[in-house]
Amino acid sequence: MSMQLKKGPSQRAFVSTALIALLIAVGLLALVEKGPVASGIPIGASPLNPMALGTSHLVDLAARNYSTLVAYSFRELGNVDGGLCVYFTISPELPYTVKEAKTVISILRERCSKLKVFVADESTYSNPLLQVLNSSIRIDGNRIYIAIATGVKEVSSGLALIALNLSSPYPPAEIIVRDIHRLVLDKASSVSGGIPTGQAYTYSDREILCLVNSSGDVYRCASTFDIASKEVVNGVNVFVIGDGSILLNQVLASNKSEYLAFARDLLSYLCEDSPHCTIIFDAMHYPSISPRDILSNPSYSIQKLVRDPTTLLYTTISILAVLLHPSLWLPPLILGLSSLLTVLVTGFVSAIIIFIFTLVIYRILMSGARTSRDYRLPEQVEEEIGVFAELRKTIASGKAELSKQDFVALCQTLDTLLKFYSGSGLWSEYALNVLAELIGDEKKAYRELQWVLKMYGKAIGRGRLSLFVSWGRAVKRLMGLVEEVGERISERLGVSII
Repeated sequence: MSMQLKKGPSQRAFVSTALIALLIAVGLLALVEKGPVASGIPIGASPLNPMALGTSHLVDLAARNYSTLVAYSFRELGNVDGGLCVYFTISPELPYTVKEAKTVISILRERCSKLKVFVADESTYSNPLLQVLNSSIRIDGNRIYIAIATGVKEVSSGLALIALNLSSPYPPAEIIVRDIHRLVLDKASSVSGGIPTGQAYTYSDREILCLVNSSGDVYRCASTFDIASKEVVNGVNVFVIGDGSILLNQVLASNKSEYLAFARDLLSYLCEDSPHCTIIFDAMHYPSISPRDILSNPSYSIQKLVRDPTTLLYTTISILAVLLHPSLWLPPLILGLSSLLTVLVTGFVSAIIIFIFTLVIYRILMSGARTSRDYRLPEQVEEEIGVFAELRKTIASGKAELSKQDFVALCQTLDTLLKFYSGSGLWSEYALNVLAELIGDEKKAYRELQWVLKMYGKAIGRGRLSLFVSWGRAVKRLMGLVEEVGERISERLGVSII
């Protein structure tokens, strides 16, 4: 107790367990109402997709030298403010509509003094954008295959048909930006119109390139096909490549430096090496798969998402974010508990269960509550009060000299009063709290209690105070404290003590 007094009185805020439980419950309900943080896993060549088939690496590469913007909606396009702007769309998963294309081009024309549009797409989804620009370039939407002739078939008309074996959808190509880049395409489409700037070709003279339609039928073969084209239409520079795979994360992150060199050359060429160039990446035409959808439909092909360890980790974290979120498990839990309670609340056994459950909850909530034990007052209480009354008369008369024995007697009286009020005496660890409650001033209570205990130690020969102590003044001071405590106890308990 002496060490506690040396630290001085402290003020502590006490929050009950019930309040903490209530706050947790409110927080869980708020999370249920808001829903999970993870909105979904982006699919395809989205600039938001950090997985193998995304284009987030290209966004990071562009951001090193140029101002970049990922357009989730038309609102982000309205924030563009630049001189030279380059709009990127790469293998969109959702087709452009003419209305969307008109809105995109209209906003960019208004916000930029010079506009360039870059399209890398093996489908026809981007053609409405080229159509709105009045460009002659179109993506044919076929597939370029390397084929090997296996023989000649004669037909009744006298025409000779060549039997072909489609060996590979990965033909090599040369694309001219500033430099000539030799790349391998991945299920690319031929491009028509504009000024050709890139061609697919074969590895050897024994091979030939063939165009395959969506039904898998070969409808045209040649030694080369245009794979890239560009033109300027109404002041807008248009650059189109019939393959978006050459800009995917898995390609740029590979050890083949020619793809990274191609991406850098492309960005530098389109931005004209200007630090004031603004590159806008389209993110409006890529859906996302919610982890909740994957969990509710296990038959969904996760193999389309999980192609490497990074993708697996990203997908796993996204699914865990939903699994651990209260919006998934709290409503079924509450429904299950409600059903269980409905079954239990019937008959005598259920009453016993509810009683035990209520008792457990009460014990949990009251476990942190502070209680004081009531002690049986010993017979010496009246004796101590009588000693105090006689001592007060002696002080009032001024005829007798007060001593340290009188101080000890007053300490015992104060101890008796505190025990009578709270069950905790003068030397109890709760003495400071009880005295502060009665006096109404914690600092004063601390000061008085520290003084009383030090003087008491001196009076019984244990304290280390100065050699000269005026016990008369000490007794009178303690007398005042005892009288104040007695009056407060009398007021609170409605009894006459002193």
